[in-house]
Amino acid sequence: MLRKTTHVSLRALLSGLLLAACGGVPEAGLAPAAEPLGTAEAAMCSGISVTSLTLSGISTYQGEMAGNGGWAVSPGANAVRLEYYVDGALRSTEERFGTYNSSTNTYQGTWYFSTTGIACGSRGFVVKAVPMIIDSMGNRTTCSDSPRSLSQTVTEPCPTPAVSLHFCYRYPDPYTASTVRCDASASGGSGTYNVFWRKNSTGAWVQGQWTQFFDCAYPSNPPPYNSYLAQTQFQVKVIDSAGRESAIQTSSTFSCEIRW
Repeated sequence: MLRKTTHVSLRALLSGLLLAACGGVPEAGLAPAAEPLGTAEAAMCSGISVTSLTLSGISTYQGEMAGNGGWAVSPGANAVRLEYYVDGALRSTEERFGTYNSSTNTYQGTWYFSTTGIACGSRGFVVKAVPMIIDSMGNRTTCSDSPRSLSQTVTEPCPTPAVSLHFCYRYPDPYTASTVRCDASASGGSGTYNVFWRKNSTGAWVQGQWTQFFDCAYPSNPPPYNSYLAQTQFQVKVIDSAGRESAIQTSSTFSCEIRW
């Protein structure tokens, strides 16, 4: 009996040594097999936030918007993900690694934004910062639960459009034609133009084209008794997409024969 008991104890001892040599650990030290995905990331982001987000300036000029500012994150984070919005639409994103501040044990940095194709008028700008952790292997953890954002309205006055009346002349024969042709163009302003024409300063405006034709009977010689000559001018203006109206341009005076 004594030999059997000793033999069993020796086998148990050898089994334990073999388990230890193969890397085994007591059952109580095993990590839970069903640990939910993302638990480690959530723990890593605990208490991390963007502590400061500043805007040094933002402006628009001739369709380009540009601005810059600074950011800082709480201890544990060392970078930010930045999102830039114009009128609610996401225009660009970027990630920026910070500069370490030993006195506060935190990271901080700057941001810069620039884009083109911005219409004149009032535009809404938003910058959003989300804290990040970037480790020495380049692995990135974005802590989306604690972002910070700021907004500002940016206004660039829309330039007033200008219309040019190049010429008005009888068409096609300058000596006999009963039609006057006028040609115009425009510049400045915003977007596209709507062109409007009228006869004389008291006539009604009618939307037209860059080239517009008017009835203007050539005077008879001698004039018939049932007619008179109307001294007529032709005017043009444009209105751009922003609703801004140009100054009025007026042609030279034409004599148009009117009969009754």
